[in-house]
Amino acid sequence: GSISLKVLHELKPLFAETIAQKGELAGLKEARRDLLLPGWCVLTALMEAYKVEALRFSATALREGMLDFMVKNEKTLDAMLQSDLPGVRIAKH
Repeated sequence: GSISLKVLHELKPLFAETIAQKGELAGLKEARRDLLLPGWCVLTALMEAYKVEALRFSATALREGMLDFMVKNEKTLDAMLQSDLPGVRIAKH
């Protein structure tokens, strides 16, 4: 999916109201509710500063995306397996 800067601006009142009234948004954990506006501020500021009109996002997790990438790009996987960078550990099967 994707989200445009215009839509982000349209969502700000909903986020503000949700926080003010301690309301709920489907799929949002209560502990994360107070992060809506700060996250919105950072995201919109970056998009405006870098003139980004829209962002694409994944409906799946980062790990799933990495696994998909690695399977489709065997050369990259081979290079990662041979890496001697500190902190890079990939289990060989």
